[in-house]
This record gives sequence, structure tokens and C-alpha cells, in this order.
Amino acid sequence: MFLWEGWWLGWPHREQAKAYNLIFGVSVGLMLPLLASSLAGQLPQLDIWVSVTSVVLLQH
Repeated sequence: MFLWEGWWLGWPHREQAKAYNLIFGVSVGLMLPLLASSLAGQLPQLDIWVSVTSVVLLQH
């Protein structure tokens, strides 16, 4: 019974961690092209954002 309760109590934390990972990954995916463009002096590179976002989404 304790194991089941521990699993049940841990479930929201796992879902919360997954949400945090998704938010963090998307924010990083949004920031990387902006940083790259500011360093290179070019427009944001969409392919970098798409690749980073797809990698983050595939992990979930």
C-alpha cells in the first residue's frame, strides 16, 4: 500500500517535471536562433529552431 501511495504521490511531480522540461526546451529553442543571429548579425535561422524544438518534442 505504501508503494502504491508513493507512486501516486510521485505522479504529479513527474508530470510537472515533464512540463518544466518542455517549457525549458522550447525557451532554449527560441533563444538559440536569436543568439546565433545576434552573433552572426543575420536573421534568426529557422532550421535551428525547428531542429531543437523537434528534438525536445521527440523526448516526450
